[in-house]
Amino acid sequence: MTWILTRTKPLQEEWAQTNVKRTNSETYLPHYFDQDTDKVRVLFPSYLFVKISNGQFYYLESIFGMAKVIMRGNGPATIPDRIIEHIKAKERNGLVILNHPRFRRGDRVRILAGPFINCVALFDGYKPQRHIKVLLNLLGQPVPITVKSNFVEIGD
Repeated sequence: MTWILTRTKPLQEEWAQTNVKRTNSETYLPHYFDQDTDKVRVLFPSYLFVKISNGQFYYLESIFGMAKVIMRGNGPATIPDRIIEHIKAKERNGLVILNHPRFRRGDRVRILAGPFINCVALFDGYKPQRHIKVLLNLLGQPVPITVKSNFVEIGD
């Protein structure tokens, strides 16, 4: 038995998982709790891990909700059991616990680089691609700006 990686149609991970399970194949679709939106989300959007036997995987592409099997060379991209077990080991109550955030909403942070160097702002949330949103007090008003997360530190 081997874990492989499949791609689902957008926002159809749960539907694809339900349909794959109907074929008696084991699946793994990890979720996490997004603190910024207070919602449970799929850890790897549009991806589903499926355990196959005897190299049989072609049937997966005809399953509703499934887009394709991720290939590597002439066969499916395999995922070592240890990777799946590592992700599962981080689960608590069915949700993957991500590393604790460096900042919490409302924390005072000091900007270390860029046009607002040495300014103190309030942390307001995480953004994609290692950026964060901070509220900088300009002319007595909180103004949201986005900075690279490595350009800030806990302020005083």
